[in-house]
Amino acid sequence: MNSMAQLLPLEKPKERPYLLRKPLDAEVRRGNVLELEITTRCNLRCPPCVRIAFEDTWIEAEMTRKRFDHVMQHAKRFQTIYFRGWGEPLLHPKFKEMVRAAHGTGARVVVSTNGVSLFPDELLPYIHLLEYRMGCGDARVYENQHPGRRFNQILFNIAAVRHWKYTHSSERPLLRLQFTKNRFTISRMQQYIEMASQFNPVQVQLTQPGFHVRSIDEEGALIGRVPEEELVRIDEELIGIAREVNVDLVLHENESHCLFNPLEHIFVNWKAQISPCRFTLLPLVNQHFSVYRKGKEQIFKCVDLGNNRGPFDFSKWHLKVRNLFTPSIIQGRSDGQNTLPHICAALCSHVQF
Repeated sequence: MNSMAQLLPLEKPKERPYLLRKPLDAEVRRGNVLELEITTRCNLRCPPCVRIAFEDTWIEAEMTRKRFDHVMQHAKRFQTIYFRGWGEPLLHPKFKEMVRAAHGTGARVVVSTNGVSLFPDELLPYIHLLEYRMGCGDARVYENQHPGRRFNQILFNIAAVRHWKYTHSSERPLLRLQFTKNRFTISRMQQYIEMASQFNPVQVQLTQPGFHVRSIDEEGALIGRVPEEELVRIDEELIGIAREVNVDLVLHENESHCLFNPLEHIFVNWKAQISPCRFTLLPLVNQHFSVYRKGKEQIFKCVDLGNNRGPFDFSKWHLKVRNLFTPSIIQGRSDGQNTLPHICAALCSHVQF
């Protein structure tokens, strides 16, 4: 696999678009991203994943084609259709048909995958961007977390997409690699960035998760565990390394503050129900879960804007949200309490259908 990655040229694509916001037909596509959960099943058991914490009450299910077709009727309201949610999209038996249908709406199609499965060649022409959720970037840690899986297979699957792009002289799909930046991986971030550069990604993201349903996961978070000046020094060093290997590096801020913008991004789960984002509508039997913030447990209820008669019309969502959530509200409250539960609590109490 490594020989494949080394033999192919490493030129950057000439066009470097802003991945999800470049306007299409703005008169119709008022929303930015429609995030779609077509399955809640996954072929990995990542230790920090909420699936592990709630495996006793987790709902394993898939979106029916009927529900999917209903969602596609409203897809022209969005610039991008983003296959993600709480499952691995490639596991859906109708995934190929769904990708083609999403592409047929004229929206950009983005797929987020864990890379375990080789992405089908025949679908690559329909994909604007492939996002690989790597988590970590070295074989020892990866294979300890996922017994029976081989890290080199993941790298081979990514290299195969790059090889297809090269043989077809195509800039698409763009590649984006994501790594988790926490107390356990921060010493290896340089290695991850250098490894990622082999695949000529349009972007590498280092995420600092702030959504913790177990106290042990919050203990691994960087903020509050490493002095701020040390984090600044490390980030500057990583930016310099990325520049040396010609990688566009994105350092995500801690996600404990809600980045959700209901005027641009909505989440639709496997039941075709609308929620602010995937963190607010977990596929759980009891619909309640705990979130740990600064060592304290908060009980949170899933934000489900669906009803027994079926999924809501997206036009209703936009009408309500556009009137109630002005830019000043989205940017945060004056007291700084714009964390995820606060925003969602406001949403639940104000948006009535």
